[in-house]
Amino acid sequence: MKDIILNRSIKDALVAEEKFFRSRPVYNGLAECCGVPQLAKKLNEILVQHIKAVLPGLKSHISTALVSVAKEHASYGEITESKAGQGALLLNILSKYSEAFSSMVEGKNEKMLTSELSGGARIHYIFQSIFVKRLEVRTDETLPALFLKYFSNLFDILYYWKCLSVIHIFYASFHYYLN
Repeated sequence: MKDIILNRSIKDALVAEEKFFRSRPVYNGLAECCGVPQLAKKLNEILVQHIKAVLPGLKSHISTALVSVAKEHASYGEITESKAGQGALLLNILSKYSEAFSSMVEGKNEKMLTSELSGGARIHYIFQSIFVKRLEVRTDETLPALFLKYFSNLFDILYYWKCLSVIHIFYASFHYYLN
């Protein structure tokens, strides 16, 4: 900190640091192991070892993901130049997305984690535990208390309507509450 206050250059600070460790008898045998350059070297070695340990698994994960994406891409069908073909492809993609979203909300998703809420349970939690609690309760003529009672059950209304697009809009709108 003193070096920063005195506006000392990094080169001068490193020289002073080395001189400090060499001049103290306590650091006689350790002077070569002390200081910022040695710390940087050691941290670099640790980083390289970590990269070498993680890289094979990362390569395997990427390869698996590429195969999965290629299979998904192939399942969409052949990409054509015609507008009708592109429209059919888009409709196919949207249909698959809608089916996947519907199964997630209904709790039928095979990839669902059991360690945290997801799908309809997560949406219900957001509405009941986060969104409703943050509403400012007003009981004036324009917003009767009865409305708030029904509004607090908004998830139930949406679920019974089975209007997945509305749920998706609310889910996306309150996405920042998830994190």
